[in-house]
Amino acid sequence: MPSALARNWPTGDPLSNSPKSFSSAKARLFSRGSTLTRAPQHNPCRVLDFSDQLVPYEQAWQWQRKHVQHMISQQDHLDSGAEPSNQGVLDTLLLLQHPPVFTLGSGSTLENLRFDPAQAPAPLFRTERGGEVTAHSPGQLVAYPILNLRHHQQDLHWYMRSLEEVIMRCLEEVAGIQGVRVPGMTGVWVGDKKIAAIGVRVSRWITYHGLALNVTNDLSFFDHIVPCGLEGRGIWSAECTSTNRGDSLAASVSSLSDVSARDH
Repeated sequence: MPSALARNWPTGDPLSNSPKSFSSAKARLFSRGSTLTRAPQHNPCRVLDFSDQLVPYEQAWQWQRKHVQHMISQQDHLDSGAEPSNQGVLDTLLLLQHPPVFTLGSGSTLENLRFDPAQAPAPLFRTERGGEVTAHSPGQLVAYPILNLRHHQQDLHWYMRSLEEVIMRCLEEVAGIQGVRVPGMTGVWVGDKKIAAIGVRVSRWITYHGLALNVTNDLSFFDHIVPCGLEGRGIWSAECTSTNRGDSLAASVSSLSDVSARDH
């Protein structure tokens, strides 16, 4: 991991419940019902906004897995008939950017790489999420919802469609972009080009991994792969369409977190 990134990124685990461990994040609690974070009043969702930093992929991945294990342990505790703890592990929405990196889903084929994996132009990780190969780079907003679907709906189809709905509403609010679904495919599209990819993992109804929304990132980075394994389908970004070229990444962060917390 480059030393500059290590210096910019906080030490410790910002997904823990100790306020000191995420003091550099803009942490918020959402307890109202919403598209993405619908949960009872006693189970709010915390938003950790690190989107102004480049977070090494492997570190964010490790944090997610650790938080999922904490949530599973908490659920086991409750399932045993024990009383709920005042220090319960919260649902969390983690917002960030990554340095250039490629990730493969658990069943991804290497045939969708346009480079030799031994000489990758950026770090390459095979993960446990669903979906095919994708690329992350600065200017792309990445959101990792770590949610206990027992507090929402125990339905993976509902969850995936909810993520798409949040993205589409965010695009409409920030840039007036009409994002759409494509039947039989996951993600959000503008015309026939993909603007947001989704790849998740659910372990005992706890979600992790998530979505990536192209905002101001360099789309030529996707030339190294067949994005999502879809040959002949293009990639798009909010910046390509929007006539408002202000701080669109910051606006997307604000809109994504607000839409996630808003009542229907």
